[in-house]
Amino acid sequence: MVAETLRIPSPLDRAALKNALAHWPVAVLSINRPGGAPWSVPIVFAPWEGRVYSPIDGKPKSERPVARATHIAREGRATLLLERYDPDWQALWWIRLYARAEVVSPAPLDHPAVGALAAKYPQYRSVPVLRPPPMLLAFDLEAVAAWSSAPSTEGESPSARFKTRR
Repeated sequence: MVAETLRIPSPLDRAALKNALAHWPVAVLSINRPGGAPWSVPIVFAPWEGRVYSPIDGKPKSERPVARATHIAREGRATLLLERYDPDWQALWWIRLYARAEVVSPAPLDHPAVGALAAKYPQYRSVPVLRPPPMLLAFDLEAVAAWSSAPSTEGESPSARFKTRR
């Protein structure tokens, strides 16, 4: 799920990152637009075989090309931000993932990432995971940054500081 060569910085560890990718429901995808202006949008995602995938799914969209796919095809790089805000500021955390990005199109309808997305999001029981033309956004993680406000406790796993359940 996470490449063995990827350096995971403290306070995060490989297990906490895998847990966040498997269970956290939304990430913010950020890409630079022409001229360098940032562009961000929330996405759903699921890890599969060392990559992170996000679908262009069956939720309503405009008729023009989907901006995130256009930006990724042009830039080939993206940042994903997973973050937890909580009124209890001892529970705050974020994980920033820097990635090479590509558009997989046409995406095979039986691609294993489609199954991983359907398993993670029950909403896909009533909304197609992929819409025509079928597209997946694929992210190869290159670097990670993380922060947690939770105080560290001796002997505590970093996963305890990056809680994915409310």
